[in-house]
Amino acid sequence: MRNDMINIGIDIGGSHIALGLVNIDGEIIFKVSFDFPANASAENIINEIVKYIIMLNNKSIEYNKTIVSNIGIGNPGIINSKKGMIEFSPNIPQFKHLKIAETLTKKLRKNKIRIPIYIGNDANVAAFGEYKFGWGKYLKKQNLLHLTLGTGVGGGIILNNKIYIGCSNNAGELGHITIKYDGRLCKCGNYGCIEAYCNAAGLMQTAKDYIKETNNYNILKYCRNNINFLTPEIISRAAKHKENTALDIFKIYGSHLGIGVASLINIFNIELITIGGGISQAGDFFINSLIAETRARAFKRPVEHCSIKISKLGANAGLIGASILYSQF
Repeated sequence: MRNDMINIGIDIGGSHIALGLVNIDGEIIFKVSFDFPANASAENIINEIVKYIIMLNNKSIEYNKTIVSNIGIGNPGIINSKKGMIEFSPNIPQFKHLKIAETLTKKLRKNKIRIPIYIGNDANVAAFGEYKFGWGKYLKKQNLLHLTLGTGVGGGIILNNKIYIGCSNNAGELGHITIKYDGRLCKCGNYGCIEAYCNAAGLMQTAKDYIKETNNYNILKYCRNNINFLTPEIISRAAKHKENTALDIFKIYGSHLGIGVASLINIFNIELITIGGGISQAGDFFINSLIAETRARAFKRPVEHCSIKISKLGANAGLIGASILYSQF
């Protein structure tokens, strides 16, 4: 018979939600996920989450002989953790001003389930997971910055073992540091943000610009010779085949990221920076140029004391971090 604490972690994305049972060692015991369309109502999405929470709670009883102890949620956007509310979520506008903890609690109580629910910004939650069970644990660090590279560029800050959220719950928008004052327009309205160069769309813009500037179209053989079919996954696949254009694109990408990371090191004098999100799966192709650019720009002493690593937890950082979010309250 087992009775270890089991928690549920929920990682909410713009069109995909993953939920999992996670034990106190950060191991995922059981994981489920579902997609939802952009026009799905908040009510329908919440009802799906409730359905899977009930299923996972039953799995916990089956596996662990006890109900789930805590539920943690990571959601993109501006989060009021104390109120359990999503103030604004850019990719899920129907969640605006949603008191998600209260809403889920009421629906679960109708099913005679009473479990505490906590919520945090997705990048902060991923940072906490990486700190507790990823590189933070293995390198024994108390402070780290975590960057998530995907549809956007998110950031999470761990200082002295705690998630730092700032005075208005908005700390960690690391993707909106300017790396070129007259650069590309970012979705936030600013110009030259890290996100405008290092999210998925930014990587694609860099790729298309480079192909046209060099007049080298060899990489297009991986996408039916049509530049409009080029994707980050295809660039990564080409890089694995040592295609020079793909390797050069990732080198430029790493340099763009390194400009921003150098500023973060100068500001925080941090001891560990971890890189997560979907694009980090191609980390082997840009980590060297990222580190080289960072070392060229950051002050010597702080950069020598900072390790830069591709996330150890990968795509599960957010889910695992969410499962232990209760410990921050």
